[in-house]
Amino acid sequence: MTVLTFPSVGAKPDKVPLIDEAEVRGQDNTRSPPMFHPKFLEAGGVGGLPHSNGTPSIPCIQRRAEYKRMAQKMTRITTIVVGIMLILYFTIDILCKSYVQEIQQKQQAIEDEAAAAAAAASAAEPCKSYSSYAAAESDMLTMPSPSSPDPDPQIITLFSMVIKGDGPVKTLPKVPPITVNKSARFVHDFSINITGIIDVENQRCFVMPLLRNYVHPPEALFELLYRMSSGYYSVDINKILSDYRMVQPAISDLSDYGLYISKDCADLTTFKLEKDVVTESP
Repeated sequence: MTVLTFPSVGAKPDKVPLIDEAEVRGQDNTRSPPMFHPKFLEAGGVGGLPHSNGTPSIPCIQRRAEYKRMAQKMTRITTIVVGIMLILYFTIDILCKSYVQEIQQKQQAIEDEAAAAAAAASAAEPCKSYSSYAAAESDMLTMPSPSSPDPDPQIITLFSMVIKGDGPVKTLPKVPPITVNKSARFVHDFSINITGIIDVENQRCFVMPLLRNYVHPPEALFELLYRMSSGYYSVDINKILSDYRMVQPAISDLSDYGLYISKDCADLTTFKLEKDVVTESP
């Protein structure tokens, strides 16, 4: 028995195109169909509907996921940077504190040694102690004066003759007082061992030998900054100037006093200070 099968007349084949010819004729053949057309959705594509001008629209869900990933990445980067900065900050802070503590310990040790030396010297030479300044002053006034021989009458007569003589009297030049304003600035040049005192308000400048007993050179940059902030290089100017005298005339050539001092004192009247040495007559 033989069975013959024929295709049904008027029936559509199984592989029917998803887009009809009418739709193809209604569109511009030169432009490719949009990616997110409903027909592509029917064929398994993922996306949204196109805009009125035909450009595809990106779904909001995809944008939100992208923004979320970017925010998470920026958060991780910010956390890492902040952590590194905190570690550096605390490390530098610990190192600076330990260095300052070491310097303070050295200074305290030097002060303790000086105090011990002074105590040993005072113990070697015992002296009378007083509870107050008034008691010491009263004791000093009541102390017996040392006995001295009577002066020779001839010496007194000769002295009176010299005083009353008609000879020329030599007058010593009056030394002007050294006055420095409190706002004066100090420049310590350790390379040439010179200290400059710049008094801008009085329009004067003084140069003197570097006082190594009062000012010591720094061993490191941090030590220099620490001493400058603590006022270590601002010495007691009144105590120092009491032992010095001003040499006249003013200095005209500042080339021998270093670059920094000559630059700061270029527009000011500059004087040299010398140690006032008092010699006793025999």
